[in-house]
Amino acid sequence: KQCINAEYGKQWYQRRVRGNSRCTKCRGHSGSQPSLTAKLRLLKEPMDLSTIHKKFQKKHYPKLTFFVKDVLRVFSNARQLYSEDSQRGRCADTLERYFVAKLNEFKLRHGLN
Repeated sequence: KQCINAEYGKQWYQRRVRGNSRCTKCRGHSGSQPSLTAKLRLLKEPMDLSTIHKKFQKKHYPKLTFFVKDVLRVFSNARQLYSEDSQRGRCADTLERYFVAKLNEFKLRHGLN
């Protein structure tokens, strides 16, 4: 069963990140903007909230720092994918500030620093 899940994950990743676009004419066209799929390929460490949720449920975060690193990676990737003045870019910045503020509150409450 694990091999089937691993193979499915690999196929999903290839379709999602590497692109399975039906419109190949637009790729590489000098007048076109880079597609989101093309930008995703440039991410060195892709991370998303659903992956973090799955890792959290499977207890793959032995330390808080590993969890924080993954969450901050989501925001870093968003900055690479979206411009600062886009709605998604602004939302990522706002959410990151909120996350860091809540993280600092949590650390103070639990004596972590």
